[in-house]
Amino acid sequence: LFSKTNKQQTSLNPTKQNGDDVVTVPLDELINVYLLRRLWPELADFDPTTIGADMHGLIYVFLVTESKREGSPYGPLFRMLPRPGTIGTPMSYSEERLGLLRGTNLYETVQKIKGRLRRLAEYYPTLQAAHAGLFAGLGCTYEE
Repeated sequence: LFSKTNKQQTSLNPTKQNGDDVVTVPLDELINVYLLRRLWPELADFDPTTIGADMHGLIYVFLVTESKREGSPYGPLFRMLPRPGTIGTPMSYSEERLGLLRGTNLYETVQKIKGRLRRLAEYYPTLQAAHAGLFAGLGCTYEE
């Protein structure tokens, strides 16, 4: 998977068929931190690294909250995505199963990501209180 960018669009090409792009997505519609900053200008000053999270954490918060927001333009996309527990990835492994990977880079990476997500989930009530207009009635837990 690679991307070609210009000011107008980004083409994501998992495979080429007859030299044509398989998928073309307008750059402004990609779910990334730039979209979040545009949609959530109230969070422009929020730096997730101050709580031990990272910018990807904001994308996770966006995915969870927008999947719950009635009338979200992203709703159809989120309904297509697999739900937690429906696919087997290292992020969803039991501690016992994940333990089998102990000593590998994958194990360390999963532990780091889980730690960042936990810290972000613990901070979410503070974020929600500070920005009630964005997150009113939209919970976001670590499990989600």
